[in-house]
Amino acid sequence: GQILKLKKGGRWPTKRLPKFIAYFLAIFHPKLSIKHLKKSLGIRVSYDVEDSWAELDIKPYDPEDTIIDSINSILKNT
Repeated sequence: GQILKLKKGGRWPTKRLPKFIAYFLAIFHPKLSIKHLKKSLGIRVSYDVEDSWAELDIKPYDPEDTIIDSINSILKNT
């Protein structure tokens, strides 16, 4: 949300969805279960892939540019 506010202006969500709302929405989602949410909510996951970038000689995209491009694509196709 903060990146979008800085780059695109306007109002973008900047808060996390409360857990109880996530559990409530899981009731209506066919591929999401309460059991799955209990195991995954609040867990931060990160991976170090710098070795792969060096080995494959790949330059990663700037995360801010990636977010902006993704939002622009979503807005264009809706």
